[in-house]
Amino acid sequence: MVGAGLAGTLAAERLAFRGWTVDLVDGRSARSNAAVGLVRPIANLRDALNAKVSRSAFLYALQHYRALQHDGYHLVWNRCGVLQLAEDGDEAARFAAIAQSQGYPSAFLELVDAKRASDIAGRPVRGAGWWFPGGAVVAPESLAVASLARAGEAVRRRSGHEVAGIEREGDGWRALDAEGGVIAAAPVIVLANAADAKRLLPESRLSLSAVRGQVTYLPPSPARALEVVVSGTGYVAPLPDGGHCIGASYQHDDDDRGVRAADHRDNLARAESMLPGFIAGADAAALEGWTGFRATVPDRLPIFGATALPGVHTATGLGSRGLLWAPLGAELLACQLEGEPLPLSRDMAGAISPRRFLS
Repeated sequence: MVGAGLAGTLAAERLAFRGWTVDLVDGRSARSNAAVGLVRPIANLRDALNAKVSRSAFLYALQHYRALQHDGYHLVWNRCGVLQLAEDGDEAARFAAIAQSQGYPSAFLELVDAKRASDIAGRPVRGAGWWFPGGAVVAPESLAVASLARAGEAVRRRSGHEVAGIEREGDGWRALDAEGGVIAAAPVIVLANAADAKRLLPESRLSLSAVRGQVTYLPPSPARALEVVVSGTGYVAPLPDGGHCIGASYQHDDDDRGVRAADHRDNLARAESMLPGFIAGADAAALEGWTGFRATVPDRLPIFGATALPGVHTATGLGSRGLLWAPLGAELLACQLEGEPLPLSRDMAGAISPRRFLS
C-alpha cells in the first residue's frame, strides 16, 4: 500500500480484516490532518451516478463509524447534522426542485426555509437550504488511529520511505526508492498516494490534481454557539474540544504548505456570509489553522479499483469528501481483491474505477 492517508489507511484495515498482511509505505514520517471533516451526501436534479454513489457511501460511512465506536476504538465523531445553505434565491429554487423531484425521506434530507434553518442552527442564517440530520463531523486523525488499532500487527507501517517508482517482478510488484532500492514487495500493490499516483502509473492516465486547502480554527466563545455544521459557501463545524473549524480555501497551482492570514480572512468572510455576525471579534492574524492538499478529479468521483495492469489497484481521488468516500471505497477494493460480492452495483463500481480514464 503506497500512501498512509485516509484512503490507504482504511484500505489497509479492510484488507487486514480479511487476513491480509499489508506494508503501509508513506514518504512522511508523520502525517497531519484537519481537526475535523464533514460527512454528507450529494444531491442533484437528475439523480446522477455521483449522487447515487454518494448515498451508498454516506450510509456505509455512518455504519462503519458506528461499528468502530461500538467495537471500542476511540473514534472522535459527532453525528450533529449538516445544514447546507443555498447561496442565493436561484440556488434555493434549485434546492427545492431537487428535493421535490427525488422525494427523499426527511430522515435523509429535509428542505428547510430560512426560519427552519435558523431554528436548526440556533442563530440567524442567510436563507433556505437542506438539512441532513444524519450528517456528521469526524476527526480524521482519530479515524486513522482507530483503523490501525483494529488492523493490529497485520499492517506494517513503513513511514519516511518515499516511493520513487514501481516495477513488475515476476508475478508481483516492488516499490522502489530514489536509488532503486526495494522498499517493499508484494503480489498486489495499491496506489493510495493522492495526486502523486499518476506519477507512479502514467499509463493509467489518472486525471488527478493537487488542490491546496486551508482551514481556520476559531477559539470557543459564548457569542459563537453553534452545535451543528453549517455549509454552503465553505463550512463551519464544531470542534470536539470547543470552538469551530472554518473551511476551506480552494487553490490550484499553489504548493505553499504554510498557513496564511489572507486565507484566514477569506475563510472568515465565507463563514460570515452564511452566519451573519458569527465572526465578530475574530482577528485573522491571530488565528491558527491547517493546510493540506486535496487529490481532485474532474468528475468529482473517487478512484478505487483495479487498473489495466495486473496486480495494480488504486485508492485515491477523494477530493474534499475523503470522510464520505474512503470507507466504502476501501470496502469495495477489499471485496474486489477477495472476489467477494461488491457493496456497489456494477455501474456504480465502474463509475469510480480507474479504468474509466482509458475510455
